[in-house]
Amino acid sequence: MTAMAAKPEGTGTEEYWFVGADQTNTSRFLRDGIWQDGDSNKNRSLIKSIPVGAPIAMKANYTQKNNLPFGNYGYRVCVMDIKATGTVTGNCGDGRTVDVEWTPFDPPRKWYFYTYRGNTVWRVSLNGGWYNAALIAFTFHNEQQDYDRFRNDPYWRNRFGDTSFYEAVADKLLLYRNRRSELLEGIYSIAAKRKDLSYLQDKFPDGSVGPLKDICPFTVMGIFNYYVTDVSYKITNANRKSIAAELAAFLGVEETMPDSLEGIPTLNNELSHTSHRASMFFGFAGKRKPDDIDALWEIFDRAIAFSDSGDAKARAAFVSAYDNATERLGVGWNLTMGLFWIRPWNFPTLDSRSRDYISEKLNIKIGLNGPQGYAGANDYLTVLETLETRFLEEASPVHSFPDLSLAACRFKGDETSAKLSALEKDIRTFQSVCTDFTSFSNPGKMYADREHFYTDTAIKNAAEWFAALDDDGSNATDIYLQIMEPANFHNWRETVKKLRSNPDFQSDVALWFKAVTEDNIDEDIFNKTKESMVNIGIPANIFLMTILFPAFLHNPDKYFACKSALLIRAMKRYGFSIVKQGAYLSYKQFWEIQKFGAFLYESLSPFEPKDMVDIQSFLWIVDNKIKEPNRNGPSAGNDSKTEEEPGEEMMIAPIEPYSVDNIISDGCFIEQEKLEKMLRRLQTKKNLILQGPPGTGKTWLAKRLAFALIGQKNGSKVRAVQFHPNLSYEDFVRGWRPSGDGKITLTDGPFVEMIRAAKSEPSTKHVIVIEEINRGNPAQILGEMLTLLEPDKRTPAEALELSYGGERVFIPGNLYVIGTMNIADRSLALVDLALRRRFAFIDLKPTLGKAWKEWVQTQAGISTEILNEIESRILSLNAEITSDSGLGEQFSIGHSYVTPPAGMHIDDAREWFREVVDTEIGPLLDEYWFDSPGKAGKAKEQLLKGF
Repeated sequence: MTAMAAKPEGTGTEEYWFVGADQTNTSRFLRDGIWQDGDSNKNRSLIKSIPVGAPIAMKANYTQKNNLPFGNYGYRVCVMDIKATGTVTGNCGDGRTVDVEWTPFDPPRKWYFYTYRGNTVWRVSLNGGWYNAALIAFTFHNEQQDYDRFRNDPYWRNRFGDTSFYEAVADKLLLYRNRRSELLEGIYSIAAKRKDLSYLQDKFPDGSVGPLKDICPFTVMGIFNYYVTDVSYKITNANRKSIAAELAAFLGVEETMPDSLEGIPTLNNELSHTSHRASMFFGFAGKRKPDDIDALWEIFDRAIAFSDSGDAKARAAFVSAYDNATERLGVGWNLTMGLFWIRPWNFPTLDSRSRDYISEKLNIKIGLNGPQGYAGANDYLTVLETLETRFLEEASPVHSFPDLSLAACRFKGDETSAKLSALEKDIRTFQSVCTDFTSFSNPGKMYADREHFYTDTAIKNAAEWFAALDDDGSNATDIYLQIMEPANFHNWRETVKKLRSNPDFQSDVALWFKAVTEDNIDEDIFNKTKESMVNIGIPANIFLMTILFPAFLHNPDKYFACKSALLIRAMKRYGFSIVKQGAYLSYKQFWEIQKFGAFLYESLSPFEPKDMVDIQSFLWIVDNKIKEPNRNGPSAGNDSKTEEEPGEEMMIAPIEPYSVDNIISDGCFIEQEKLEKMLRRLQTKKNLILQGPPGTGKTWLAKRLAFALIGQKNGSKVRAVQFHPNLSYEDFVRGWRPSGDGKITLTDGPFVEMIRAAKSEPSTKHVIVIEEINRGNPAQILGEMLTLLEPDKRTPAEALELSYGGERVFIPGNLYVIGTMNIADRSLALVDLALRRRFAFIDLKPTLGKAWKEWVQTQAGISTEILNEIESRILSLNAEITSDSGLGEQFSIGHSYVTPPAGMHIDDAREWFREVVDTEIGPLLDEYWFDSPGKAGKAKEQLLKGF
């Protein structure tokens, strides 16, 4: 019996239960015929649902590095001991205890790879995929585990990557938990020979600076995991490897540093050259608590223990240590990066790029319920376990935490780099003005003068003034004028004075003050305040300040605000969604501004900002410097290109090259020469349509042609949309759309957004992929864009005015369009001749043959004999379809129907093909010959006859 078919005889069940037991409780459970959960209430409802008669197994999880029954290249592997199996004989319903008739294994049976260490109670469904079926067969039916199948699965195939060095360093560091003086001596002996470790200094309560007297393990690993581009502190990949080698020699680590450091996150690499505090996990001695470093050693220890065992006690200890550590100064998101370093296959990094990738690409929400607004331990573990489940999906774009980190590094890399490049530039501008600045705690006189108004007047008195608000709000405007009187906001002050006696305005301000002081800024209150103020005639810029500044003055630790013109310039500089000049602030934009402030606060954390006042002052100083008259060339901090320093190696998102060769290796069966012809036509015509019967891989190929055109696999340069009968010009190009404030606003569609993206990077190709381009009405959807698509009209001189907004637009030459078209769908109209003239058309046909058979055999393990049979049957069917006068070649069955996804191993190829015919090809034939069901039935019969 194969693993796929395995199922305990006589149980009639689809679900099996795996429950954890440590060494102490195992003998008791076996003796007393029970299993009992020692966890809190976490599993109570799950345990209550275990039915009498259910198969159950007692397990213990851990990791193992040596003496494994397969090659593991010295890397750790997850192991699950099956200590006993049995049948549930009773469930008292208390959510903790079940009665079990146990059959023990002595010694325990060892199961590898797929162990789900995330919970004490694991419910495994037989129909949950081949992983589950194989585990059930091994545990309950005495089948042997197919190690090679797991090792070749996408989730584990690359798992034996080059990460053993990091794990070995972590293991050795743990030995120094109580020998930190000795550890520091070793590190300073390394630092004495190098300039790039001179940042390892502490600042003591008396203001003096000197060598560290204590250190945490994450900071030690950080000495070869941060990246600096400043020539005076030049930390390149080569230097990182050199530091790592010296540290390894000191610790006694035999493993070598990986050849490639691509995808390994680094500490605040954008800021390290300006403040090397960015490369330490703890605050200066004068700021941190006495046990801050101890807390970091504790989570380091508990994380390794949890990764190696995963039982309930280890999990609880990890949760406690994690939350304790994140409360400490200087930790934040960096803790997750450190966890990734010490066990890359067990812990995800939640650095900024990974958070973007997880939330935007994988659509997984990251909870922020921990200390200081970061992800708490339970939030972190929820993300971890959700990701591990997602990794097992064949269609997942990533299959492990290292895989995710690399993908995140590449995800929207240019946008992220642009933000950080702007920040790096502004920091230098800021320091050129505030020459005596060292940190926000010790800012020097020039900076302190800027902060005087907020710290000594407005914020200092704001709480007292807010408290003086009358119940009826009649003195709201007077209080507002008091708060803002010292500021140089002349236009705002004059507007408020004119309206101070207006009862509607007074009630608006009072309502907003109440929302701010109660921290209850919800959308209804915001919109109500906005609607009233707009009706009164408050200008957009005054409304923005009226909304932002009360929140900022009441709670500068949380809310950010600055003048509208400065805000618009700054948000544009950093690539954030911009509040348009003259447009009224929306509720969504209010929180986008707060997101912008939080981004700057986190990015400037090495300089220890105290609140958002520091962030506002930073922007104010930078903005004023940028606006200085240009007397001797470009002023510091502007956007002009400066001469690159010699030998400077920039830390940017790694580029994954992509070419026609990659298209073929990904599973394309078209000849290389034809693929190259497609690219040439796309480069020349700029607009290309792939047309063909169903199942010929049109969408699949379109996206890969786009990557090959731009020369790299970069999803931020390629955007896919789908046409459908309800799509309009207003959706695709530009139109009026409802906004969050109950009004309608003029909104750009995806095509105009791609035009702007391409114009902003004229040296980079951008591609928009339009799936099913003939399923909508292309002429109506594209409007004037249909004319602008022509290659010889892609210049500013040929710009046309959009139907909405009056703006003249042209399509830049670096924006390419690839469409796909199903030519077999009877419901679709013929394509407009004007559209045909502007596109090059490429026919795709079913492509079986040698390349197809070799790829499927390699990826799915199907024998050549069976593939020959499948090919013969599909070709015969297509010949019949082609000869049918009511159908024709365009109705052929494409090769995608009989091509399994990459990495999907097929155990029973004949059964797989029968299922494809029954559920995919058969229904399509029924539709083809809807008026001749006998013909469809005969065609299906011929496909499977004698198979």
